[in-house]
Amino acid sequence: MKKITIFLCLLLCLFSFSCTSANNVKLIALTFDDGPSYEFTPQALDALKERGAKATFFLVGQWLPGKDAIVDRIKSEGHQIGSHTYNHINLTCMSSDEVKNELARFQTSITEMAGITDCMLRPPFGKYNDIVCSVAGVPLIHWSIDPAAGKTVPGAKMADMIVSQAFDGAIILMHDTTAENITAVCEAMDRLIAKGYEFVTVNELFRLKGVQPIAGKIYHKVQNPCPEYFDESKLASHWAFEAIEYVQKNGIMQGDGHGFKPNEIMTRAMAVTVLWRMAGSPDSGFPAFCDVPDNTWYSHAVAWAQENGIHGKSCAGSSPDTCAGAPVIK
Repeated sequence: MKKITIFLCLLLCLFSFSCTSANNVKLIALTFDDGPSYEFTPQALDALKERGAKATFFLVGQWLPGKDAIVDRIKSEGHQIGSHTYNHINLTCMSSDEVKNELARFQTSITEMAGITDCMLRPPFGKYNDIVCSVAGVPLIHWSIDPAAGKTVPGAKMADMIVSQAFDGAIILMHDTTAENITAVCEAMDRLIAKGYEFVTVNELFRLKGVQPIAGKIYHKVQNPCPEYFDESKLASHWAFEAIEYVQKNGIMQGDGHGFKPNEIMTRAMAVTVLWRMAGSPDSGFPAFCDVPDNTWYSHAVAWAQENGIHGKSCAGSSPDTCAGAPVIK
């Protein structure tokens, strides 16, 4: 049972990565500073919602009073809230205690207003020093792309700069405080989405890139770490060897004939098939998914997962022409 549990934990870790990560979609974290604004933050939220995008809002504590509804909307629509300090002050001009007090004052305000307790920090003006890093207690989020560089720049020009400088794992600095920023965001998102980019929160960017954020560390971008492939000739020394040996001997995971590869992506079809085998390969019907033929190697596993609520919704009763958006299990 212990071996099964260890393997199931490994499996669920693989299974928890979204389709975004598995399909190698290009990811960008769009961030907004200096809000919330009565006028422009709702416009930014409308633009994001229209495009199915997520962003991170680094809010200023002194601008929070009276804007409970805006903050609640940011949170409820799945965006991330970060700290841009309480007074939007240059932290490098402060003592250690002063920095702590400034950050704590913001944290107290946002916790009381929205119940948020885990805010990453965007230092005002992008300025930080050893003192700030040592007492922050959270990751410091800088940026890769700043289309305005502190100046007033037309929206179309900012959009051009964003698109030309975009790359997978980038963090974009914007402000939900001017019409130019909203224009730039809308145009840049449309053009980058057409190029295969997806907009996610900073937290999601870390998670989908497999990077664990570290308190006190400055991040300008988030990209996949170099993969470290395990030498299978030394498999007996791997911490999960007993679980690996168990699932191999018992036919729970057949592999591809070339050995066990713990660092490779597991497809959803593989995942549900392994779970099905671990459950004893129970009898099941055929899946009502438009893209899963009855005679595939994973048909029964998908049907079992569907019957037991392990997989997503199906399109039972619909023809392939009428079930647009049906999940793809392959």
